[in-house]
Amino acid sequence: MLYIRAMHDLVSVCIPTYNGAEYLEDCLRSVISQTYSNIEILVIDEGSSDSTIDIIKSYLDQDSRVRLIINDQR
Repeated sequence: MLYIRAMHDLVSVCIPTYNGAEYLEDCLRSVISQTYSNIEILVIDEGSSDSTIDIIKSYLDQDSRVRLIINDQR
């Protein structure tokens, strides 16, 4: 029964990024398309100056599991 219980546990996927716009969409699409759906996707931005934040914000509107954390203490 342990296996069945584990299939319902929340899994946190942490994606740290800094100016990662070039790869971020592929990464988010990959995580979102996984068959296990009980996940939260935490994207931690370290003060990006490219379009990273815009990409994350577009995913915030598309999927309620995506969360943005901005580390502005650089």
